[in-house]
Amino acid sequence: NNGSGNRTCLIVNYLPQSVKEQQFRQMFSQIGRLRYCRLMFDRGTGYSYGYGFIDYFKTEDASKAIDTLNGLKMEHKTIKVSYARPKCEETRGTNLYIRNLPDKYDENELCELFIPYGDI
Repeated sequence: NNGSGNRTCLIVNYLPQSVKEQQFRQMFSQIGRLRYCRLMFDRGTGYSYGYGFIDYFKTEDASKAIDTLNGLKMEHKTIKVSYARPKCEETRGTNLYIRNLPDKYDENELCELFIPYGDI
């Protein structure tokens, strides 16, 4: 998505498993001041999912990060830096299927469980 949406928020894909959040932050903060930086990983195991999000204060910095870092070779991978899809517009009206919940849960309990994450 490089048409509409937030032009400061980027998604970075194909990161090597060895990249840690500090290295990820440092790499992108050299381009400009960051509003947000998050490397995605499994909280239980610490295993990196190989992608993360960057949000700059300035659209020019986001554009420069794409021009500068997209296609960068890191270890055995080539990273992909692109604009992230806007959360709200893209996911509005989306259904989420969840399996293996205990049979004892009723509708109210499910709502309580998921309400912290957004509208139900």
